[in-house]
Amino acid sequence: MKRIIYFIALCLCVLSVKAQSPYQSRVVTDTIYSQVLNAKRAYNVLLPQGFDLNKGKTYPVLYLLHGMWGNNTDWTGPGRVKDVMDRLIASGEACEMIVITPDAGGGDPNVVQNGYYNMPDWDYETFFFTEFLPHVEKKYRVIGDKQHRAVAGLSMGGGGAAGYGQLHADKFSAVYAMSALMDIPEVGAAPVNQADGPMAKLTRSVIDNSCVKYIQKADEARKALLRSVSWFVDCGDDDFLLDRNIEFFRAMRQAGIPCQFRIRDGGHDWEYWHSALYTCLPFVSREFQKPAKEEFHVYLCLGQSNMEGNARIEAQDTIGVNKRFQVMQAVDCSDRGRVKGEWYKAVPPLARCRTGLTPVDYFGRTLVAELPEHIKVGVINVAVGGCKIELFDKENYQAYVNESPDWLKNMVNEYDGNPYARLIELAQKAQQEGGVIKGILLHQGESNTGDQEWPKKVKAVYDSLLQDLKLDPNSVPLLAGEVVHEKQGGVCASMNEIINTLPEVHPNSYVISSADCDVARDNLHFNAAGYRELGRRYAKQMLTILGY
Repeated sequence: MKRIIYFIALCLCVLSVKAQSPYQSRVVTDTIYSQVLNAKRAYNVLLPQGFDLNKGKTYPVLYLLHGMWGNNTDWTGPGRVKDVMDRLIASGEACEMIVITPDAGGGDPNVVQNGYYNMPDWDYETFFFTEFLPHVEKKYRVIGDKQHRAVAGLSMGGGGAAGYGQLHADKFSAVYAMSALMDIPEVGAAPVNQADGPMAKLTRSVIDNSCVKYIQKADEARKALLRSVSWFVDCGDDDFLLDRNIEFFRAMRQAGIPCQFRIRDGGHDWEYWHSALYTCLPFVSREFQKPAKEEFHVYLCLGQSNMEGNARIEAQDTIGVNKRFQVMQAVDCSDRGRVKGEWYKAVPPLARCRTGLTPVDYFGRTLVAELPEHIKVGVINVAVGGCKIELFDKENYQAYVNESPDWLKNMVNEYDGNPYARLIELAQKAQQEGGVIKGILLHQGESNTGDQEWPKKVKAVYDSLLQDLKLDPNSVPLLAGEVVHEKQGGVCASMNEIINTLPEVHPNSYVISSADCDVARDNLHFNAAGYRELGRRYAKQMLTILGY
């Protein structure tokens, strides 16, 4: 009898220890201080079983957005996402993932600012993509690529999920929108008590970022990018937002963008959204587990001689170039068998026909060495030795060219007299072929030495590029390299002080140090070793931005 009692007690003890195991799925509440919002924001994280056991394992991530009046605790509270996740993982219907629930409100929208888009005094979208996403993905061991990142949400958060999937289609493999605020409905909209209050700002932001109109206005390049995302819209038959969800689905069908649509029995409430998780989590799991879709990251490169390449190309620079690193030819080069506007393996030269080694060579080599195998890297290099930044000012370049010496005019003529237009032409072709512009590389400044207005002029060129190519400033950083450093006796080194003020004018810009990069005898250009090192530094910064 004593043995039986002892055995039962031992079993109970084991069960108790197992129940208290630290390696169960758990919810963590954390905070981040935002420079953009000038405030601390809370968020919840659902960590899968085994997160603390295997410190080297990384996970896919689902960003789960709350609705109006809500906050980061909604999905882990009334939504009961932990319970659903545990059941689906146990049954094999969902894969292990990290679920992150941010706080984009936290109170009465008539009093407290709510919303996922940028609006006056609330640049939440900028915060989300430039501060929040990089922070949480690094802290919680997220895989951090498009294939393993999804976004979902309810009501205001459903519209936010769809909007983020549209505006940042290069970042998400799947979108699941529940009872989504795709636009402001004719009936059922929340009342606006103050013309300039939080609710008015939120209303305007939803109208300005209408998910329905975005599809209707999308060009073919944007539609192609949206097709790289898997879409699922889920709305109840008694939901006051149903008509706008139907409009969204119809717009997607007319645009030829695949989208699953479900109308189920239910309304605009937690019973419906909780039940939706049983479809949402398996849906995103299937996307996470698919073979990685091929991605083509494209970088635009512009500047003067150090960008187009001034050093002699050595044997080591022409061998071992990965086929995933490609260059779009910027001018016809008949002696090399290259045609303008076509892609080739990125064997130098990467600019005009008789240019030399450039930082772009080892920028691309380094990226493909570090990025996953399914990501290709393409570069488009339009640079003119000796030019000022004014050459890329699309409104005033002609006046600058007219006053330029003949040797510069001859180089400009290789781009049909307008290097900026050539860069736009090639970039648009890359977009139409499925390329996603991920960044802009600049190396220019020697000819503008001492020009205190240079940062503003660069910002104007950047803004024009984004406008003409319909790019999101939060998703396309500008990387600008220093000229030859004073440590190496750079004849234009004083310009670096001005270059380093660029982030003050343009928030999403980064300055690449040239300190200790080897230089040519003229102390104006880098030599081959210097270009290799500078290119690697550009790549290291870009990899950090991308989360690698």
